[in-house]
Parts: sequence; structure tokens; C-alpha cells
Amino acid sequence: MTVAQTKQTQQPSLNAGLLFFVRSLLPEDLQKIMTLDFILELTGASRSRAYEICRRLPELLPRLFNPPGRKQVAVADSATAAISSAVIEYLMENPGAVCRTGAHARYSDDFRRFVVSLAQQADDLTVRQMSELIRVPEGTLKDWLNPGTYGGSSSQAAVSDTEPGSASGGTAAAHPSVAPAQTDVVPTQEQSDLEPQPAVTVPPYDPLEIYCRHADVRTIITQYRHWTGDFVSFYDHLRKHHSIPHGRTFISTLLQAVGLRSPRRSPGTAYWSRGTFRNLFPGAHWMGDGTTMAIAFNGHWHVFNVQAVVDTASDAVLSFEVTGVEDEAAVLAAWSQALRTANGHAPVMLTLDGKPCNHTTTVEQTIVPAILIRSTPGRGGPPGG
Repeated sequence: MTVAQTKQTQQPSLNAGLLFFVRSLLPEDLQKIMTLDFILELTGASRSRAYEICRRLPELLPRLFNPPGRKQVAVADSATAAISSAVIEYLMENPGAVCRTGAHARYSDDFRRFVVSLAQQADDLTVRQMSELIRVPEGTLKDWLNPGTYGGSSSQAAVSDTEPGSASGGTAAAHPSVAPAQTDVVPTQEQSDLEPQPAVTVPPYDPLEIYCRHADVRTIITQYRHWTGDFVSFYDHLRKHHSIPHGRTFISTLLQAVGLRSPRRSPGTAYWSRGTFRNLFPGAHWMGDGTTMAIAFNGHWHVFNVQAVVDTASDAVLSFEVTGVEDEAAVLAAWSQALRTANGHAPVMLTLDGKPCNHTTTVEQTIVPAILIRSTPGRGGPPGG
């Protein structure tokens, strides 16, 4: 091909700029052979235009290089904004749906179904892009989208590891009302605390949280009515965000007393004290305990702690104290009343459960000469006081 033919079929300035750039990469001995004047004569381009193109090539060439793997497809800003907005709105309406502790997170079943429904409408997103948008690990999201998992389907799930299909503008999907799968396995108490609790139907007018006098109790009730996560995360939420000082046992007992929570227990589980308790004689062994009670009177709800001491042999109720909470003061008040009922005759032993407020130094010293015994030796007591 002659120089004239080259000028007619190709752009001279582009060819000259490209050859200038290639020449800069050659060793010096080869650059002496391919001189700049030779390139300009060969291409018929102007020197200034060739230099200009040569300077731009280092910036433009990297854009032509694609890294190994599937090409990333740009997603419209409106689609990503709609998905992010839908997830944020869901989390605002369902506190506890996602609970993060350090690097680990727990997700409610309803949130998983919501994400799967959202992904099925976002057919222009890959799994990695969807994962980055909703802040769910890519591996976790893949598991949710697998066939048979929370409605995922290999043929219908729009988000997959294959090339994305035609763009249709992913929008937020409404929350699907899918009933959770039934199971015959009854979880233990610890497993029950780590599982999301069933939604509670709240009447339009409820005096329970309106007229409750105790601020902490009112906060616990109000927060739990809108909570969708597990109980352990709810307890951490109260401690961290509302500075609730009460322990997990008190909160669980309160919610159970007002009818908001019913912990599931495994049937047929042998109790630690089964077959080991022995009655002695009246006045030898007393047992004490406290429980939370909620009473409605004239449209007002009042929450109390009832502390009692009972003689195990005669079933006699020696004291019955009503206090605001179950604490060290309530234990000491019940003990003092029981001593007055028994005409000052202390028992040989007093059994209380493993709550920390029942086994303080003050309690142990006050009941002397009686011996303070835990109700379940060898097993850790409930957290909190």
C-alpha cells in the first residue's frame, strides 16, 4: 500500500499519533531507525496534531482494557435509589428486622422474604450489585435466592450470577405476606430468645402504655409492641438506646405478665431439681420468690412486683410484699415480714432463685443464722437483677 492509499483509507493524524506512542516504547537503537520524520512522511500527518494524539493515548488506552470476569453493567440511579429507599423504609417500619452485633447480623424471616421479592423485580442487577445496595453479604444473599429458600427460584429470581437481562427499572416491591414454615421441633428457651417474635396486634386505643406510671416499664412495653426481631436483640436495644437498667429476666417476666410475650419451652424437659427436693419440718426451710403482675383498674394499668416467703413443710405464706421491682430491698422486706410472722424464729435455710439481687452480701448477712441456698445449684442463674 502506498502513502497516498494510506491517506485515503485511514486518518493520518491518528496513525501518526499511534506510531509516535509505539516509538516511545521501543529501545533507543530502534528509535533511530523509526524516526519522527519518517513517520510523518509515511502518514502524511501534521507534526502538531500527531503530538497531540500521542499525549492523549496513555489516558485513553486503559479504558479499552476490561479486567477478567463478567462485565459490570451500569444501573440507573433511579433504580438504585428506589431499592435503597424501600429497604430504609422497611427497616424504619420494622425495628429489629436486622440486628447487627460486630461483624455478624441476624435477619428476620419477613425481611428475607422482602429482599427476595425486591430482587425479583430488579432484573437489571447482579447479586453483587444488590448486595452492595442493601448491605447484605453476597454469600448470604445467594442463599436467600436459592430455590426453595424464602420464595427464591432459579428460574424466576431476577438477580443471579449470570448476565443480567433486559433493564426494566428495579422498583421497591410491597412486603409479601408469606406465612412462615411450620415445624414440629419445639425450640429450647435459649433458642426461643434468639428467634424473631410473632407480631402483636395492637388495638387503636390501649391504656397499657398510656397510663403505665413507671417510665421504664412504659418504654419497654411501647418498644416491644413494634419490635420484629428476637428477644436477645431487643434486650440489647433497650440497654444501648434507651438506657433501661433492668435485667433480661425482669423484662421477659414483664412482657409475659402483660400478655405481650409467651416464651416457648421444650415439653418433657427434666428440671434440675426434679426428684431432689425434700420437705423437712415446719420452720426448717423457707422459700422466697418474686413475680411481676399487671393489674387493670378503672382503665389504668399498674405493674407491681409481688415478693413472698413460704414455709415448704406447712405451705404457710409467711410474708407477702408488694413493691415496684424485684430487687434487694424487696427481698429484705419479705424476709423481715416473715420473721415477724414466725415470732422471730429464723429457719435453718432460705432458698431463693439465682438472681443477683437475691444473693448480695447484705442479704446473706441479714438472714443469719439461716443459710442462703440457691434454688438450682450447678446451673447459671438468669442474667440481670
